[in-house]
Amino acid sequence: LFVHHPDLLFRPIVRHRERGIDPPAGAALRRHCHADAVFLQADVAERDAGEWEGLTRAEIEQQWPGYLGHDRWPLGYEGHDELMERITGALARIEAEYRGAQLLVLTHGGVIGALERDAGLPWERMPNLGARALVHHGDRIEVGERLVLVDDEELTIPSQI
Repeated sequence: LFVHHPDLLFRPIVRHRERGIDPPAGAALRRHCHADAVFLQADVAERDAGEWEGLTRAEIEQQWPGYLGHDRWPLGYEGHDELMERITGALARIEAEYRGAQLLVLTHGGVIGALERDAGLPWERMPNLGARALVHHGDRIEVGERLVLVDDEELTIPSQI
C-alpha cells in the first residue's frame, strides 16, 4: 500500500519476518524515497499462507489438489477477517503516531487487495510497484485511486512473470 509523496517510509518484514532491513538497504530506501527515516512495521506484511508459505502455485496444486479457487486453505492460513484485523490495527497505530503526515507504506499486493475488498471494490490484480492512495480518518480508512509507480513499458503483473 503506497501513499503518494512520502515523508516517511514504512517497510514490512516480508516473507522472512525475522529479518529486518540491513543498514545499506535502509539508507538506499531513504535516499530513493527522500524519506527521513525507514521504519519496520511487521503488521503490514503479506498474509500468512500457513503450509503454503514459499510454494509456487504448481506446488500447491500438486500437494493440495482442488484447494485453489475453491475457498479451501491449509493449516495456518490467515483468513480475511484475521488479516483485516491485523492490517487495520497496524494502520491505526501508524495514523495515531504520525497523524497528519504523508507516508509511504510498502506491502504486498494481497494486503492492498484485502483493503480494496473491504471497501467494496472489485478484485483486480495489483501490478508490481502498483499502489493505492489511502486516507486514514481515525475511525475509517478511505480508499483512493490506484497508482502505478513505474512507466507503462516497465510494468509487470505477477501472472506475467
